[in-house]
Amino acid sequence: MLDFFQGIMGEKTQIKALSTIANFSVEHSITPVQNYTISDVPQEVAAPKMVACHIAPCAYPIFYCHHTVGDERKVFKVSLRNEANGDRVEATWIPLNGIHLMLLFK
Repeated sequence: MLDFFQGIMGEKTQIKALSTIANFSVEHSITPVQNYTISDVPQEVAAPKMVACHIAPCAYPIFYCHHTVGDERKVFKVSLRNEANGDRVEATWIPLNGIHLMLLFK
């Protein structure tokens, strides 16, 4: 995966890795579908080049990675909270089709 990153970003590019971090209560395993609310103003992350990787649904760990270079997409760090049980998620969000403009985020 590092070779893929370096092929897109360049070998000497400083890389900042972002991920989604979830702090779930014990009940989460019982209730897999939950509603979350954005709890703070999303913070934009500068990302002129980006590689995104997603876990593929397989029996063993496989990542599907893709990249964007020089497009108009924005990247945000977003804090989410479940009002029902207090679960919190620090998520990386890449809005598609200008949805961040409709939600009044810059």
